[in-house]
Amino acid sequence: MNSPGLLRLASVRVTYPGGREVLRGVDLALAAGEAVAVVGPSGAGKSTLVLAVLGLLPPGTGVAGTLAWRGEPAVPGPAQRRWLGRGIGTLFQDPLASLDPVVRVGDQLVETLRALHGGGRREAGRRALALLAETRLPDPAAIARRYAHQLSGGERQRVALALALAGDPALLLADEPATALDAGVRAAVTALLGDLVRRRGMSLLMVTHDPVLTAGLADRVLRLEAGRIAEAGPCRRRPAAGLATGAVDAGSGGADVDHAGGPGRGAPALACRGVVVRYAGHGGRPGVTAVRGADLTVGAGSSLALVGESGSGKTSLARVACGHLRPAAGNVEVGGRPGPGRPYRAAQMIFQDPYASLDPRQACGDAVAEAARASGEAPDGAPRPRLPGCSPPPDWSPAWRSGARTRSVAGNASAWPSPARWRRGRRCWSRTSRRGRSIPTPRRCWSRCWRVSAARRAAACC
Repeated sequence: MNSPGLLRLASVRVTYPGGREVLRGVDLALAAGEAVAVVGPSGAGKSTLVLAVLGLLPPGTGVAGTLAWRGEPAVPGPAQRRWLGRGIGTLFQDPLASLDPVVRVGDQLVETLRALHGGGRREAGRRALALLAETRLPDPAAIARRYAHQLSGGERQRVALALALAGDPALLLADEPATALDAGVRAAVTALLGDLVRRRGMSLLMVTHDPVLTAGLADRVLRLEAGRIAEAGPCRRRPAAGLATGAVDAGSGGADVDHAGGPGRGAPALACRGVVVRYAGHGGRPGVTAVRGADLTVGAGSSLALVGESGSGKTSLARVACGHLRPAAGNVEVGGRPGPGRPYRAAQMIFQDPYASLDPRQACGDAVAEAARASGEAPDGAPRPRLPGCSPPPDWSPAWRSGARTRSVAGNASAWPSPARWRRGRRCWSRTSRRGRSIPTPRRCWSRCWRVSAARRAAACC
C-alpha cells in the first residue's frame, strides 16, 4: 500500500444530535488504485461513513478522530468539501436525487464541467457527450436532450456516473450504486464500474449489500457492525459472519415458487380475474397493454411474491389491486367484496421508494401519527406512536434515516388504516434486487431533490 495513501480515517467517531453515536472508532486506509467495499446490516453506519468523508453530515453532528486526504488532515466544513468533484467523485443510490428534474441532463453535465474546468459552453458540450459515451449510453446526443424523468433507471444511474467522473477524480465514492436497478441492468452497471475504475486508475470506496457487486469490484472487504469495523480481509476471503447481511437476491433461485395462488382458509384476501391494463398513447404513438388477462389469488393470512422483469406489469397489477388504477377489463375482489375502483382502506401499498412516500419536512413520528388519526385509530393530540423496527428517535427527518429504516417508517404509516398491504418492491429499493420502477413526475422528483440535491450536487460541482 502506498504511503501516505489516498484516504485515511483513524478512530473516527460520529455522534448525531441527541447523543446517538453512529460511528465508534472507525479506522480505514485506502491506497491509490485500490477498491474497498464496506458491507454490513442496515443502520450499521455505512452511509454515515460516506457522508463523513464528504463533509455532508447534518448540522450539529459531532465528528472526532482523524480524516486525511493524500496525507493532509481534513478540517470539517468548506475546506473539506474542496476535495469534492476534482478529488472525489460521488455516486449515490438514487440517481433522481442527484439530478435536477427541471434541467436537461446534458445541460447539467455542461454546467458541472464548466464549474470544474472552466472553458466555453461548446467545448463543455463536447466533453459532456464524450462522458455519456464513456458510460456506454446509446445515442448520447439524444440522452443529453432529455430530462431525468424521461430516462430509465439504468440510464439515470449512468448519467449520475458521468457527473461523478466530470472532475477526473482520484477516488469514486459509491453508496449502493446498483441497488436501485433490476438484475440485468445491475450486472451491466457493475461491469461498467469495474472497467472505468481500471481504465482511469481510480480508487473505489463502495458501500453495498450486494455480494455479486463486492466480488466483481472489490480488492478488500470491511464489515461494519454497530458503528465498528467487525471484520476486514481481502475479497477472496469472504468474512464468515455475514458478508452480505440482509441481502436478498431475487435471482438466487433459492426459494420454491408456486404459480399465482396460495389461498389460505376462508375467502381470499385478494382475487384478480382476467385483469387487463392498457395505457393510452401520446404524441401519435400507439398505446401499451401492460397486463394481459392476469389471474391472481392471495389467501387470507398468506403472502405471495410477484416477480418479473422491468416493464412486465407488476406495478400496474398492484395499482389495480389497491384501487389506484381502473382495469380495462377484468375484476378485483378484496375480502370477498368487489373493489370500488378507487383507493380504499382494505388494501394499502408500501411503495418502492420510501423517501418519496414521506414528507421531507415532517418528522417520521408525526407522519405515522397523522396516518393513525386519519384512520380513526388514534384521537387528536395523541402522543407519537412508537415506530417498530426503527431505533432512531421518531422526531428524526426521513432525510437522515437509512433506506431500510425509512421504508420501515413508510410501512408503519400504511399499516394504520388497513389489515392488508401490498408491498411494492419492499426490499428492492434499499437492498440488492430491484426489478422495475414507476417513473416519478417532475413534481415528485423535485420533492425528493429538495431534500438532498443541494448538498449532493455540490459534491459533483465543487
